[in-house]
Amino acid sequence: MTRWFAALLLVPLLAAAAPAATTPDEHLPVKADSVRWDSSLEELLQTYVEGHRQSVGMAATLISSNGVSMATGGRTRARGSGAPSPESHFEIGSITKVFTGLLLADMVERGEVTLETTLRELIPDPERLDSAVARITLRELATHTSGLPRLPLHGPMLRRMVLRPGHPYHGSEPHELFQAVAELEAHDLETRGSFAYSNLGPALLGRLLEEAAETLYEDLLEERILDRFDLHDTHFTLQVLDSPSLARGHRENLRPTRNWILDAYVPAGGLASTLQDMTRFLQQAMAGDDELLRRSFEPLWTGGGAGPDAGMGWILDTLDDEPFYWHNGRTGGYHAFLGFLPESERGIVVLSNTSHQGDALAVSLLRGEGTLPEPERSLFWTAFTMGLLVMAPWVAYGRRRELDAMVRGTAHRPRGSIHLLAGGADVALFLALAHVLGRWQWIPDLAWWLALVLSAGLLATALGTARRLPWLPSEGGWKRFVPLAGTILSLAFTTWLVLGL
Repeated sequence: MTRWFAALLLVPLLAAAAPAATTPDEHLPVKADSVRWDSSLEELLQTYVEGHRQSVGMAATLISSNGVSMATGGRTRARGSGAPSPESHFEIGSITKVFTGLLLADMVERGEVTLETTLRELIPDPERLDSAVARITLRELATHTSGLPRLPLHGPMLRRMVLRPGHPYHGSEPHELFQAVAELEAHDLETRGSFAYSNLGPALLGRLLEEAAETLYEDLLEERILDRFDLHDTHFTLQVLDSPSLARGHRENLRPTRNWILDAYVPAGGLASTLQDMTRFLQQAMAGDDELLRRSFEPLWTGGGAGPDAGMGWILDTLDDEPFYWHNGRTGGYHAFLGFLPESERGIVVLSNTSHQGDALAVSLLRGEGTLPEPERSLFWTAFTMGLLVMAPWVAYGRRRELDAMVRGTAHRPRGSIHLLAGGADVALFLALAHVLGRWQWIPDLAWWLALVLSAGLLATALGTARRLPWLPSEGGWKRFVPLAGTILSLAFTTWLVLGL
């Protein structure tokens, strides 16, 4: 029964999916004469990390008329590491779309494509496309107005989402994107003409630009965009996985997680960068001296006042009745924010090695409020986590009592030593659920270890009793094999939690 309870817990969850910072001068970005290490900003980040427990590590830059203020807080890893530096690498997720938009602007300037170039003109095997899908333009892909879904719910993506929902992009190939749109029909484009955020659209855009230039997207972006803006520490995540500069990613519950490898979806979110590089890029964006950057801020789609406009990769919004150009990024282990107010000449970069709702912090810093958004404390998630930690030793204790009763001849139902193994599998499942999906901002890590030690101790004390019993109960017909099936199911759930999320 306990394992079925655990399985039911997963349904709503799947539907949703420190030392002080240092200030070495050699870490200051390009325009070092205007950069200062901001102790007040550092204090805010440290409070956000240690007091509010919203992230493991942070790095931020605030640009204003007073110059460039920079600070970091927290750690690059959960334990045994120092603070991030301006040269630490973070995944920047969907901020990559800004650079894909700049690549589009570059190729339009060169005459290789136009904003009205259609899928039919670039996609391999265009005859497979529905006529309405074939008319989707690069403008629509860049502005999230193509009507394409956020992700394609077809064979390869669905399999990855089921088998490893925490890493759904790894293993994808460009031909899957082309196949995904080939499976769509006109009625699938219900949101066409309105803003509907999509990862499929920008990923497809990057791969179509690759087809137009007959050069890999990754090579195009490095040669034409990253080099152009002197972003030599901005790389695709796969290139920095083994680098000591990579700040390890963490889930929202502050538990470590693996880096996202986006493969075919790299144009939608596959870059990793540093505070130094993102500051340099933001300075250039705010200066407005580069033609491509100026073009990328031009509205390609207008929401008519009902929402933000869209440029070539940028969200063109307003903040306090002032134009606000920005983009954020969130992957399985990181959050990033980049934006500026052109009239106030204020800009912000915030990088975090924890996947969480970090936009409010970035906007607060940009406004210069000097305060932090209040953290959300969820009674439900606290109770959920503590409940799992209580259930693990409770299950272990219950199994020990059942085996003792079997030896004494007072058991209500027949038991075998398989029941001890089944109990251990259930304990492993509950502890895995707590570790992977629990909320650890407000619960000390020691609670998980206490539950583990107590559960293991209770199971260990039942070993002697279990050896006196047959492997399977001696009676019960086919029901004798239910504990074996349950053990396999619990172990399968546990493996899926650990490897898939």
